[in-house]
Amino acid sequence: MKIDNKLVLLVTTGYPWSNETRSSEVIDLDDPENKCENLQPFPIEVNGAVGALLDDNTPVICGGADDSWALDPNNANDQCHILGNPTPIVTMQTGRWHADSFVLDQENGPPRLWITGGGPSPGTKSTEYIDIRSGNAIPGPDLPEAMSGHCLVKIGQNSAMLIGGLYYSPTRFVKQTWFFDIDDETWTRGPDLDSDLGYMTCGVITDSTSGDLVVIVAGGRNDIAQSKVCSLPHYRDLIWARA
Repeated sequence: MKIDNKLVLLVTTGYPWSNETRSSEVIDLDDPENKCENLQPFPIEVNGAVGALLDDNTPVICGGADDSWALDPNNANDQCHILGNPTPIVTMQTGRWHADSFVLDQENGPPRLWITGGGPSPGTKSTEYIDIRSGNAIPGPDLPEAMSGHCLVKIGQNSAMLIGGLYYSPTRFVKQTWFFDIDDETWTRGPDLDSDLGYMTCGVITDSTSGDLVVIVAGGRNDIAQSKVCSLPHYRDLIWARA
């Protein structure tokens, strides 16, 4: 997000559940030692939530699980909050833990948050669009499989990439990737990772030499922690390589 034309990172929620992880801080990416830590705490204690900036730099965070998950593993949070507001702004169609999301622009309306999948077991392949202005959660296209712990990244204006994750029936981490056509709402298989992977992070950067878009996948679970890159100028020629 940007504050006074500075690129900053907002950090909030997490594990273990406590007042400390409810706290929020903003980190100046140009000067990591410059932090703002006196923000209002997040309204509830959750981990495994997702979020994004919507509607003129407004941070929205949805889903996750609170400490009642230890007593009931099927208890996932179905609420979306704006930082500092104790009242949920949207109730999702379903509770989602370790889902993933990104912002979709609309030609004739405000941007929406697209939230996909999520646990706990048996997981869900459903998705939904979150509109904070109307307070509505609208069903979206299904994922190829029920999953959580996956990574979803937008590539340009019209496509996205779904990477890895924890699949169910049977429960296992996977190396599969998928491309999503935003206009047609269709899925096409992408190149496999070189190992099964879930609960990682991913993003898109531009190669400073070639100008190509590059997807970076870093960290994750399945007894490994690694970073991988993928050049994206030609979808059919995609090859994953270690960074």
